Amino acid sequence: MWVPSHIGLIGNELADITAKEKLQEDHITNIEYGITELYNIINRKILAKWQKEWDNCTKGRILYSIQPIVSRNNKAPPIANKHNQGIINRLKTGKTLLIGSMGQYSKKNAGKTTCPHCPEKEDLNHVFNICPKYKGSRKKLIKELKQIKSPTTYP
Repeated sequence: MWVPSHIGLIGNELADITAKEKLQEDHITNIEYGITELYNIINRKILAKWQKEWDNCTKGRILYSIQPIVSRNNKAPPIANKHNQGIINRLKTGKTLLIGSMGQYSKKNAGKTTCPHCPEKEDLNHVFNICPKYKGSRKKLIKELKQIKSPTTYP
């Protein structure tokens, strides 16, 4: 491709002459991809397939609402305390001991799914956003989240 700003630059002038000569040839040679280009093409195709599957999957919708875009670059900051890491993982996946989640399988709650404080399903959305029992805690949490410029709703 000829670009006017190439005028006067010897290397660019030679590239322009060679490009013009190649336009006159009947046979065009395919240029092989470099390893970096191939890696990037394959990676984009894998991510596109993964994204399509993630968009259409019916499982893990709580995590999808938190992170709808798949990426290999989304790395959370390391948390030294394994107990806290476990809590964060349970919040992200929605697998908690609340009655509307895994807690319904305990002997104590056998088959129950409603909140003990109100007649709605007890899940993370309910506890973080709806249940009147946690109104005070919710206000305190929102205040602290605003101070660190973090989203103030779950998920």
